[in-house]
Amino acid sequence: MKIGIDFDNTIAKYDKLFVNVALSEGFIDAELSGYDKIALRDYLRKQPDGETSWMKLQGLVYGQYMSGAELMPGFVRFLMKCNTRSHQVFVVSHKTEFGHFDPNNVSLRTEAMSWMTNKRFFDVEYLNLKRSNVFFANNRDDKVAKIAELRCDYFIDDLPEVFAHDGFPSNTRKIIFSNSGKVAPEHHVDYANDWQGIDGYIFGCTSVVDVTTWFTTITKLTVDKADEMPRGGNSNLYKIQASDNNCYTAKVYPDRLDNRGSRLKKEYRAIEFLQANNVTNTPTTVIRDEVLGLGIYSWINGELIEKPDLDDLKQAVDFVHKLYDISKSSNTKDIGSATEACLSANDLVVQVEKRIDNLMCVTTEYPALKNFLVQQFVPLWQDLVEHSLDGWPSSSRDDDLRDEYQTLSPSDFGFHNAIRQSDNLVFLDFEYFGWDDPVKLTADFMWHPAMNLDVEDSLYWEKSMIDIFSSDPDFEQRLHASKPFYGMRWALIVLNRFLPDFAVNNQLSATNHDSSEEYGLDGQLEKAKNYCNAVMEDFPQVVSR
Repeated sequence: MKIGIDFDNTIAKYDKLFVNVALSEGFIDAELSGYDKIALRDYLRKQPDGETSWMKLQGLVYGQYMSGAELMPGFVRFLMKCNTRSHQVFVVSHKTEFGHFDPNNVSLRTEAMSWMTNKRFFDVEYLNLKRSNVFFANNRDDKVAKIAELRCDYFIDDLPEVFAHDGFPSNTRKIIFSNSGKVAPEHHVDYANDWQGIDGYIFGCTSVVDVTTWFTTITKLTVDKADEMPRGGNSNLYKIQASDNNCYTAKVYPDRLDNRGSRLKKEYRAIEFLQANNVTNTPTTVIRDEVLGLGIYSWINGELIEKPDLDDLKQAVDFVHKLYDISKSSNTKDIGSATEACLSANDLVVQVEKRIDNLMCVTTEYPALKNFLVQQFVPLWQDLVEHSLDGWPSSSRDDDLRDEYQTLSPSDFGFHNAIRQSDNLVFLDFEYFGWDDPVKLTADFMWHPAMNLDVEDSLYWEKSMIDIFSSDPDFEQRLHASKPFYGMRWALIVLNRFLPDFAVNNQLSATNHDSSEEYGLDGQLEKAKNYCNAVMEDFPQVVSR
């Protein structure tokens, strides 16, 4: 195939750069530093000579400050897939030679080419884009004419105006790269939020061949054998047997615009930190490529833990104890909060209610979901908030838990993320690692759908956590008050599959998802109902009706 791609705001990402340049060049004051690109543009245009200011800023960003632009998440992975499949890629950009009002006459085209060079676009051993496949047009007419001349099978652009152009070739599939909403249907345009969505739409699932190619690219090792593993949650895992006679785990992480920080970076650093602090029952790091979204780790031989015994539970307790001990060391300053940390009652309530709002947005498509939320979940949640907040210690009801009572947490801890090696457990998955309330770690362990702890094991776990965190005078009270909250939170987590990013399985949002059974939605809804029932059984005092 021939795949054409726009450059600005499609390959190159300028959101942070626009704000930084606007600050450094005096277009805005520091109090506006939280603006995104669109808010910044709208603000400037409202000022005297605002349109001129905006054009000057664009000239600076696309010119002398171009080196500070970011690479769109997921693009490198997409381009490598094109190479693996021998598809031709063309970059076709409407970019004048010089920016508006630029007294230095910096060549925008030269800066763009330099940026691509620095990002290894033209490196034969990396992205292997031909320089001769990059085209700059003086105006939109010329750009559309070049797309037609190239006979592209697909063209990807962030501007619907390009696709609405009378000269745009009718036999070229149009993909709009935007998170602002769908374009007019009369233009027959498909819509994507990010490169991962485009990737899934054009190529489908990532193949073993893709992963072996990426592995060889970053390790310089050849692959003797590769197999996709059946576990990995939101990330995909592969077992790689390499030419150095070693086995490795290749982990392909989600690579999206809304990735809440790099999961790869967080996990890789977490494992390095734990290993440096003599926590050895984890995988070891080998190499990573953050741009590609690929982490390579040691392969862990062993078996999944289908039915944990008391010794397994003791090892889990010991691991938490180690984390808490390390939390008291002096080399933890650079570690941030765990993903979706809950450091106060307010944090927890806000997270749950945000999940409710997100699910309510899709209820028109799923009447059964709406019925469950409106008739069962929300009334129970309201009763719960009214009751349990009264029992929450005042010190962490609205304010964050004091630092000395926080602990380092994997944030997704349990036997579902562990491998048994002989008599020892190796713990996996540190994508969400960071500081958190130990109560969240404790409650999540008990409520996680993969755990299925019996009453005796739950009591042992709870008592062990109370002992470990005994220096926190409010731990037990906070745990008692929060347990039903976390049960309800898990009821919503299992419903994530109803949300667009899950339901379309990384396809374009236009994908049909009429069949609930196809996506296992009925089963997830039943799990959510079971969570609510469990909360009512375990905490009958919160139910007012």
